[in-house]
Amino acid sequence: MKALDSVILCFALLASFGCNASGSSTETPSTSTIQASQTPTNLMANTPSPEPTDPIEPTPVSTIEVILGDYEEIEHGGFRYPYLPDYWHTYRPGSVTLASEDQMVYITMGIVPMLPDQTLGDSLRAFMFSMSHDISNFDASEYYPLSVGNVEGLAADIEGSLFGRPSIGRIAMASHYEERVIVIFAFAAEARWRTEGETLFNALLTRVEFFEPTPMEGFCPISSDSSYGYTEDNSIGVGRGDTLVGPSLERAYLDNLVGPGGQPVAYSRIGSLQTDDTILDIYEVKIVETSRTVRLYLDLYNLDQFMIPQGFYCAWSMQQ
Repeated sequence: MKALDSVILCFALLASFGCNASGSSTETPSTSTIQASQTPTNLMANTPSPEPTDPIEPTPVSTIEVILGDYEEIEHGGFRYPYLPDYWHTYRPGSVTLASEDQMVYITMGIVPMLPDQTLGDSLRAFMFSMSHDISNFDASEYYPLSVGNVEGLAADIEGSLFGRPSIGRIAMASHYEERVIVIFAFAAEARWRTEGETLFNALLTRVEFFEPTPMEGFCPISSDSSYGYTEDNSIGVGRGDTLVGPSLERAYLDNLVGPGGQPVAYSRIGSLQTDDTILDIYEVKIVETSRTVRLYLDLYNLDQFMIPQGFYCAWSMQQ
């Protein structure tokens, strides 16, 4: 789950990393049965047969029973979705991640800001580019039209290897409120995608509903300490004690930074520094369209109630 969690975090779906999880619901679920699409496979198609044979019966279409509970609201995200009682639900400001108990199927729904002059296609390509850092053998289809709820959007099919396990999935995006984008992202082991993951993805995709989001006041506080983030003694703690997850959390944090005028930033890791109790990554960060370039120190292992260094804002605050 850690590696996939790092993928989910990497495009600033979560500018805050606190969460609480639950695996059960007190709500009375409703039941609906949905068919999962599965293409029949004829393994003998390229093998010549000397005698006529009876037609090969197509593989039956798999069906699963999807238990959908009452709607849950993600107030800062401006959307609601039907609860899945058999899945773990991890909530963060503006997003929710659903995971099967055996950790073979994951679905995340959340919002990201769409910066000025950025199209929906730009956002989708950026999300997939971030994912390519964390999933080996990552590949994605060209994006295509796909509605999210009642909003027109884009989607792409993806595949890759997670912990050596071939996995496939889908990403859908739609701009549902002003300059914000909702992302619905699912990834599962190959067999589970065809029998369960795709079905759940489609069920949530068609049933998600939108409303005006609640403003996230104080979501990205600017530090009152001018040294915050700029020195190794006052680093930005974004880690979870895991070197697999840490780099993606760092990218999620940096992806959410913008300049004082809302300008995007460009960054690159220029080195690491080991201290007595942690590892610091050193990033060179440039505010695009300006001459300002600084160095920021990010803590791979420790997680703080982080803030924004002076001289920056976060993309969320520019949307409030």
